[in-house]
Amino acid sequence: MGAYACWCSGGLETQLFTFLVTLGFDLVLAEVTMGKGCASAAAFAFAAMTRPEGAMFFALASLFRLLTNLRRERRLLPRKFELVWLGLFLALFVPYFAWRWHYYGWPFPNTFYVKSSGASGTWKLGAYYCGDSARTTGCTFCSCSLCSAGRRATMTVAAMCAFSPPWCGCLRRLRGESGR
Repeated sequence: MGAYACWCSGGLETQLFTFLVTLGFDLVLAEVTMGKGCASAAAFAFAAMTRPEGAMFFALASLFRLLTNLRRERRLLPRKFELVWLGLFLALFVPYFAWRWHYYGWPFPNTFYVKSSGASGTWKLGAYYCGDSARTTGCTFCSCSLCSAGRRATMTVAAMCAFSPPWCGCLRRLRGESGR
């Protein structure tokens, strides 16, 4: 538990990001179940503003909605509330992203470029953090979803476990982003 206990508060944005992504998945599961709502889009937009991989979680939630629509209703075309969901994410995230890119001159935060510079030390550090996280926690993201209440708790845990491998792949690509 040492590395998890240390690094869960090591990055200033880590707790906020974890909360927003967990909230987003909890809300999207409720929205899909009820067939209405778009609050999860705001949670994912704020997560994407907090860390770059937040946009990937929105993409995974979009894929989840699409596959659920195909399985339940055999439809590809989105309903009005699903378009509002997409619009809300874009309305919140795109102006922020455009401002950040214009102001800083780069699409990603500086830490991305430093950590993805290709130096051998970044690979070793990233592999160490990913390995230590897998060794100490078993599933990198599932423990965060235990705070979900009610009937959706099991679905939230299952969804977070299902989305954990792409998240780990993204972190490996960022070469150590999870440890900072």
